Amino acid sequence: MTCGLCGRLTRVDGIPLRWKACGPVIICQDCRRRRFRLRFITMAVAEPIRAEWQEFRIALEELWTRATPCSFANEAWELTTVEGQHIVRVLIGDQWWALRLHDAKWSRARTEAFERIAAGEAAAGQFSLYPRPTYTGRIENRSSRSRRPYEIACKTVAWLPREQAQDLIRPQPVLGGRADQPHPSLRHQNIEEIPISHLRRAIRANWISFPSQVPTFPNCGPPDLQQRIIQLYFLMGWSCAKIATRYGLAQDRVRSVLNAWRCRAANAGYLQHIPPAEVTTQLETLASSIHQN
Repeated sequence: MTCGLCGRLTRVDGIPLRWKACGPVIICQDCRRRRFRLRFITMAVAEPIRAEWQEFRIALEELWTRATPCSFANEAWELTTVEGQHIVRVLIGDQWWALRLHDAKWSRARTEAFERIAAGEAAAGQFSLYPRPTYTGRIENRSSRSRRPYEIACKTVAWLPREQAQDLIRPQPVLGGRADQPHPSLRHQNIEEIPISHLRRAIRANWISFPSQVPTFPNCGPPDLQQRIIQLYFLMGWSCAKIATRYGLAQDRVRSVLNAWRCRAANAGYLQHIPPAEVTTQLETLASSIHQN
């Protein structure tokens, strides 16, 4: 098993302990803690929408005879907001139930987490329904305000992406801020053979073209991480050590991504030599003279 973010290897069969499947990507514990935040949201059900409590209670009691609390698969539940009301839809048997939640005293953090999960930002999540008993008053000997023997509560456990700091705030100086020009021999050298440090200097000096939209290639890492590494190194001047620290990777992993991307981008024509200004002027003059003749 290999972590889809840092490339960490493990020989354990299946998903190792404390690793997590976030969609199609398996990530290790360190990457999960660094890039995601675990949020628990416990919510009380106010009422079923377009249904009676008795009907919903019967459907729940059939589930709770097998397991309490009852967990649902990802495709069997969803959170949504309708006309300012927070709703959870859950599939019980072959019927979808819409439940309105008690949200009058929700904090801003809980509301924000609910809306992020409803918008599909969660990398992974779990949902469960369980009964919460109501206790009778010792003095007045009457049930709670709901007048039900129990209240229905639900809980979501979701991995929400942490807010990443802006990577592209300001460019970093290359080679200690020296204004060294690339060596002239780079103009005649195969791009696939140019070291990445020299290639970066040539790109920043406009000797080699660079695509406006950074392409991604297979076997070069996750697409989003691949794009960030390429932009930070070649355009913003970050070092491999700084990028590795930023994303919790090994420096060798960052260099391997850069080298693999350089070869594939050169073969695909995204990286090409730009002729010098004097050569371009001569070609334009020659083309104009041919056109006049």
